[in-house]
Amino acid sequence: MVVNRMKPEQTIRTAPKPNDVGYPTWAALAAVLILTFSLTACVPVVTYEYDVKGQGDKSESGGCSPTTEVRLTTHLTPATAAIFWGSVERLHHSNRIVSISFTFTNDEAVSLTQPQVEITSKAYGAPRVVPITTIRRSAVLSSPSCDPPDASTFQQPNETMRRMPGTVDGDTVTDSVFVIDVAVPDNPSEFTVKLPPVLINGKPVDVPAVTFLRKSSVSFPAVM
Repeated sequence: MVVNRMKPEQTIRTAPKPNDVGYPTWAALAAVLILTFSLTACVPVVTYEYDVKGQGDKSESGGCSPTTEVRLTTHLTPATAAIFWGSVERLHHSNRIVSISFTFTNDEAVSLTQPQVEITSKAYGAPRVVPITTIRRSAVLSSPSCDPPDASTFQQPNETMRRMPGTVDGDTVTDSVFVIDVAVPDNPSEFTVKLPPVLINGKPVDVPAVTFLRKSSVSFPAVM
């Protein structure tokens, strides 16, 4: 008797195609690589813009800080002006500085009625009063972010400001710029600087308040 023995059924296993589940396609892998590069290479850039508001002529100028600086010129008389110049420190960019400069084109005399500057801001619970301890004399107007000359001349806040002779590197000049540097507490994004009235040739003259603003914007550089 012949027994017919059947061979067990053989299972043929084939390697899965690249598109089978569990095996990523090249397109999907490329997408992951592009997304990873984008997340790591595209770093947002924060830039700041500065502005000034008040009664007078607004202008922009460069100084020794990395940002564009703004200033406001208020003419108290035809010959005497108060210039409010806002900037940041050259070495410490998070610190704000405002200089109040009195400039003269004739022999008028200016005196402070109170040796202080009032700074108000929404960031403050109450106005900040910054005392004026010294006034720097200069022959030229310069940014508060720049270091003053080593041979700078200073005077007390109760002394009269008027054109007077001075020297720079041994040369005779006329000091016609009187600078009051003010450090702004806490660096708020918006603040107002107010100087008490001054006396010009003995007559009281109001100095209008000036507001400085800082606006920030975020941009994403293009990925090459």
